[in-house]
Amino acid sequence: MRQVLLCILILFTGLSGNSQETKPLFSEAIAQNLPAYNAEADQLLRQGDMEGVKALFQSFVDQQLEGSVMDDFKVEGLSQDIHSLGEFSKPVFLLTYSAWCIPSKGEIPALNRLAEEYGDDIDFVVLYWDNRKMVKKEAKQFSEKINIIYVDEQKNNGFATIKNLKHALGLPLNFVMNSDKEILHIGRRLTNSMGITLESAFEKNYTLLADNLSSLKMRISDEIIQEGVASF
Repeated sequence: MRQVLLCILILFTGLSGNSQETKPLFSEAIAQNLPAYNAEADQLLRQGDMEGVKALFQSFVDQQLEGSVMDDFKVEGLSQDIHSLGEFSKPVFLLTYSAWCIPSKGEIPALNRLAEEYGDDIDFVVLYWDNRKMVKKEAKQFSEKINIIYVDEQKNNGFATIKNLKHALGLPLNFVMNSDKEILHIGRRLTNSMGITLESAFEKNYTLLADNLSSLKMRISDEIIQEGVASF
């Protein structure tokens, strides 16, 4: 699986070209479609239709958000010279955290394992909402192959993309992007379950996050066929 994924990433980087020129920004897609989504989701919640809420969310992500281009927002790095999302040159796997929001048990070890396996070909990025002191403390949990960046809300609370990433969808998510920052996949992450062992939690998180990365293969299969690439 690893060799196939890496070949796909390399091919897709070359095929993407200027495809983002006609694609909307993530902030634009959110602004245009979120009000209608929220209204329908609120109605389903009042009816107690949780399955309907899940289906609506997936439809909203698939049809309205995936395919948009992530805005090139400014960030701060702890030890690396990264000043904006656009400075990451490889495909990006982005997760958002905050020091006051506990991640799912086993998620960080699973993310670390994936970063060790694929970090040479994918930019793994964890975006924290907090001040430098707290983020520096939290960063000790992560592999050196994961880029830890942060946004101080007190300095950026008026910036649309920051607010959209953190608040608009209200769920722990990950974002899979190509090197042009086109969003190929938005996936829901696991929440904590009572009574689950660390080993089991690790396996569940690893499988889920790996599946989100492998979605790159499905997303670009048409482009590969069009280029006449029959095999790797």
